[in-house]
Formats: sequence, C-alpha cells, structure tokens
Amino acid sequence: MDERIWAHVEAVLGSGTQVVLATTGGGAELAGWLLNHPGASQAVLEVQVPYCAPSLAAFLERSGPHRVDTETARAMAVVAYHRARGFAGAGRAVVGVGCTAALATRHERRGQDRACLALRTRVDYRFCSLDFARGGAEFFDACLHPDDRAAVQEARARAMREGGEFAATYRFVRGDGSLVWISDRARVERAPAGEPLRLSGASADVTGLKEMEQALEESENRFREVVETIHEVFWISDVAKNRVLYVSPAYAEIWGRPCAVPIEAGRAWLDSVHPDDRERVRLAALTRQAAGTYDETYRIVRPDQTVRWIRDQAYPVRDAQGAVVRIVGTAEDVTERKRLEEQFLRAQRLEAIGTLASGVSHDLNNILAPMFMIAPLLRPKLTDPMDGELLTILERSAARGAGIVRQLLTFSRGVAGDRGPLQLRHLIKEMVAIMSETFPREIGIVEEVPADLPPVVGDATQIHQVLMNLCVNARDAMPKGGILTIGAREAELSVDDLRGQSGIGAGRFVVLTIRDSGHGVPAELRTRIFDPFFTTKAVSHGTGLGLPTVLGIAKSHGGFVTLESEVGSGSVFSVHLPVAAAEVPAGTIEPPAALPGGNGELVLVVDDEPAIRVSMRRVLERRGYRVLVAADGREALGVFLREREALRVVVTDLMMPEMGGLALVQALRELKPELAILAVTGLEGVEQREALRALGVTGLLPKPYSPMELCEALRRELERTRSAAV
Repeated sequence: MDERIWAHVEAVLGSGTQVVLATTGGGAELAGWLLNHPGASQAVLEVQVPYCAPSLAAFLERSGPHRVDTETARAMAVVAYHRARGFAGAGRAVVGVGCTAALATRHERRGQDRACLALRTRVDYRFCSLDFARGGAEFFDACLHPDDRAAVQEARARAMREGGEFAATYRFVRGDGSLVWISDRARVERAPAGEPLRLSGASADVTGLKEMEQALEESENRFREVVETIHEVFWISDVAKNRVLYVSPAYAEIWGRPCAVPIEAGRAWLDSVHPDDRERVRLAALTRQAAGTYDETYRIVRPDQTVRWIRDQAYPVRDAQGAVVRIVGTAEDVTERKRLEEQFLRAQRLEAIGTLASGVSHDLNNILAPMFMIAPLLRPKLTDPMDGELLTILERSAARGAGIVRQLLTFSRGVAGDRGPLQLRHLIKEMVAIMSETFPREIGIVEEVPADLPPVVGDATQIHQVLMNLCVNARDAMPKGGILTIGAREAELSVDDLRGQSGIGAGRFVVLTIRDSGHGVPAELRTRIFDPFFTTKAVSHGTGLGLPTVLGIAKSHGGFVTLESEVGSGSVFSVHLPVAAAEVPAGTIEPPAALPGGNGELVLVVDDEPAIRVSMRRVLERRGYRVLVAADGREALGVFLREREALRVVVTDLMMPEMGGLALVQALRELKPELAILAVTGLEGVEQREALRALGVTGLLPKPYSPMELCEALRRELERTRSAAV
C-alpha cells in the first residue's frame, strides 16, 4: 500500500476523526493494519478496496455496524454498503469492489483536507460482483429493506433461471440504519457447466432521483386533490399543437361528455358551444387567451340537449424567453347564477312595469269609469236594437280595458284584496261549469278534486282569475281539441322541494293544477312566458298579461307557480298555495242581495274628473239621492261648511290636485266624526287602506265601478253610520 496513504490514515485516525480511505490493492494488509491499530475500532470508516478479505470482515464485525462506501469518479464509481452483522465469520466476506489508481491519487490529494474526507457519505458507485459461492447473496439480502426483499430475490432468481438481465430498484439499509435507493443492472456469470457463479454489473445510488420523484409525486397528488375535487373544470392546452392536454373530472359532470372527448377531438369543446355563442367564443379564444384577458360567458349544449351557462377564464404560461407555451384555465358552471340574475332582472322589469302601471292606471280608470256608469243609463233610452248592440260593444270594451288595468296592478304591485279561508273545490266546480258552457266541444274537461281538500287563505276573485287565465291558455293551446284536466291536491313540501323558491317556507300546500294535451312550451320560452306583455298568441288574442297576473297573485298569496312541459305532449301549470289554519264550512259563499236606492239623502261627490262628477251625479240622482259636487278637497270643504247639517255622506276620490282625498277625510273627521265617507280610487294600495282605516273609513271602492256597485257601497256606508249612531 502506498506509504502516503498510510500517512493520511494515521494522521486522521490519530485525531479521532472519520476517514475516507482509498486503495488499489493490499486488502489483507489493510485489514491487518486496521486490526492492530489502537484507534481503528472506534472509527467509522468509508473504505474503498478491490476485495474485502475475511480479515477485514472480522474487523467490521468486531467494531460494530459501519457503512463501507466508495467514492468514485464519474466514469468508474465504486461503493459497497455493508453492515457488520451481515458477516458470519471467515469465508463470508463476498463483496469485491475495485477502483483505479487515479482514484487513490485523488484521495491522496484530498487527504490534505480532512474535513472534506470526513464529510463525504453519499456517492455514486459501480458494483462489480456478487459472488454466490462465498455467501454474497445472503449478506446482500440481509441489507435489503424488508418491503423490497421479496421482489429483488424474485428478479434475481428469474435472471438466474432464464438467463436474462437482472434489473431492480430497491432500498438498501446502511450500517447506521439510514436508507438509500439503489438501481441495479447486472447479468449472471456462469461456470462452464452452466451453474451461476455471480452477478456482475453496475449499481447506482438513485436516492436523490427517488427523492425528486417522490416530491414530484406529492406535488402531482396535491395538484390532483385540488383540480379533481373542485366543481370547476381545470384545463390545459398546448399552444403550438393547438390541442387540449388535460381536463379535470368536473368536465364530465358539467358537459355531460367523457373527459377524453376534448383531448382526442380538438373541436369537441367548440362544437359543444351553443351556435349563437360559438363564433364570439372562437374569436375571443384566438385573440385574448394568449394575452391573459380571456373571460367569456357562454352557453353549452349537452348531449341530452339541455343548456348550461359557462364562465370560462384562461391564463398564459410562458417559457424562459417569454413565449407562450401553454394555456391554463378554469370553466365554471354558472347556470344557477344566471337563473338568479334573470330572476333579478325580471323583478326589475316588474318593478318598472309596476311604476308604469301606477302612473297610468289612475288615469285609465278615470277614463273608463264614466263609460261604466253612463252605459246603463243610456240603455233604457235606446229603441233601436242596433244601438243596443253598439252599447254592448262599448260596455265590453270598457270592461276589457278595466281588466287589463286590474291585471297590471295585480302582478306588479301584489294587490291583496279581501283574504280569508277559501275552499278551492267550490271555485273549481264553478270554473268547470263555465268551461263546459263556453269552451269548444272538441275539448274534454276532467275534474280531479278530492273531497277532503283543505282550504287556503286567499281572495276568491283573484283565485278565480288565476283559474280563468290558466284555463283559457290551456284552451288556446289545443286549437284542434284535446283534454283539459283541472284538479287540486294537498302536498307537504320540504326545504329541498322549495329550493329555488325564495321567501317560501316549508309546510303544507294545496297544489292547483291545470293540465292540457296541447302543443307544449319550448324550452327556450319557459323562462319568458311569465314576463309582462310576452305572448306567443296573435295580437288580437293575447295581451301578455295572463301568466304574469297568475304569478303575481300566487306570490301575493305566499305561493309560487311551476311549469312542466314537453313539446308535442302538453303542459302542466301548478299553483302552490299555503294551506289555511281553519276549515271552511261548505255553502258559506252566498250571492249579495240587491240593495234599494236612496231616500233623498244629501251626497257630496268629490272628484277632479268632470266626466266622473257628471256621470256619478246622474246615477245617484236617478237612485233617489240629492247630489252636490266638488272638483277637489279644498272646494269640498267649502261645500261641507255650507251644508254641514244636511250632508249625510261624502264620496271622494283619493288622488286629486290642491288637496287630496286623505287630507280631506282627515279634516272631515275632525269637523264631523259621525259623517259617512266612501273613498274611491283608481290606484288601490295597501298603504291607502291602512291610512283610511286609521281614520275610521272602511269603505274603499276601486275604479272603474258600475252604477250598482256604487249604490251598494254607498248604502252600506249609510247603514253602518246609522247603526253606529244608535
């Protein structure tokens, strides 16, 4: 052995420091020197030798577990990892390694830096041979990680049996208990007789590579945990190849197609976009994805032809030179958000229509009110039948106009009406009777109402309007005839059943259903049919207010409306109304009895419309009343002060210039609390009713009204005042 190497060894061992020893020969001499050196048994050695003699194995066994590593050059690195307990006496030292003289020379140079020698622990190596005859396999297997041992033994046995190459990657247990990953490639050397002698090949320490692989695997697992559990679709595309590289599993749920589709077919994504949005999305992807400004909302069509709304965003990934090499993005299903936005926009439209209705309904009702009152006055004077027919047309047109105004107010402002426990069974029977007499004979009418149907809290007139609107729509949907089924049932609805119905609590409902066998409602129209003035009927057959009115009445009753429809198979409209707490006895609804006219009572009529003042005066005078008129509240107070003692009742409009009706009522209550007051208005509202009730006025007559309705309301106020005075 080179004396210079010994000098380095003695110097390092003398100081009690670990040493890396390299030699090109003299294994037996080295072992003897180690056994005789007083400090060697306490040193942890990393030894490079061409052959480990039995005497060296004995030293290792005596001195305890040590690692025997070999630091190598790039072209020929040699390391052997040993555990002393792997040796069981002479003849068992079976690992032979070799290194070049150049390697010894390098270590000689490095001997000047003892810290460097002492700190080297992990190196690449070349494993020259595993000698089966000298027990190499037993020692080698003892140092394998238990979880890898069976696989390595099986690979080695297969190589020995079949003569192929031995290749394995496994964990090796070092003398200090630490683990390293080893990658082996070797071939079996055989004796002339064919029996295997040894494995010869190359081994490499791949611990660093395995750690990088493990870190990469953990990173990929974290990535997949994120992208495969989020509800959004995460996607990656290759800019150069213009193809999709990856889509997350959410794609299959949202698009309704396998994830492989957009990867295998480049146009599959664009083909799934709704035709009306496709060109816009294509241009945006071409021009804005690489710039990082791509943010598009569009519709897709699933294989089942359902439509979903998607918000798609993209971000560029650049290389070191700044060129875009990948596009990554997320696609989110925003269908529910779009539905809520549409509901909000619909609510805004309804609010706008409500504002419009409030502004015009008062004027329209003032225009229609004289028609309602004058027509009955003219009829007895007409002798020509043709004139009578013209008058009938006038009355019907006025009634139709009043109905349109009433529907506007109903769905836009939710006019409450007179609410109370209501049995729908009676209203349905009345509706069936009307349909049987007026609907075409080609339409069959089926009634499905159980005898124990619970009551609802509602206004009979408004619920009747709901039935009429839905039944007329059902009739119009079956121009060639069909089956119209009207029914009702009780249903217990949970929170899950009411998802999407804001402001509706779980509980018992009566479900009023109108089913037809007509042409059905196309999917693209189902969200629009409840919009004001939207209609699929001809101009002369529909106003676009029927279904909005139904929806407004249902909501004002604490309920909601649903639609089920299939093109060619008909539609089912279901109106859900909360069940009332109290039962309604049968036969409680009676037609009102006719009331007599006046007995010369003095009436003050207050209205800013001259036509209404004139027509109301004529009607009341013909009914036996004496009538005074005033154009506003200020003039009415002057008339009242002059005729205070004789005046019995005041009929006043609520919306007037100068001094409005509420201010007039308040002044009259202070001047003559017992005076009967009947309020009339072209714009009914909850606030008005509450304000009048606070002033002791319960009579409120909405415009337009017929002469009979006016006289009945007037008589009720007179009798109520007379009863209160007794």
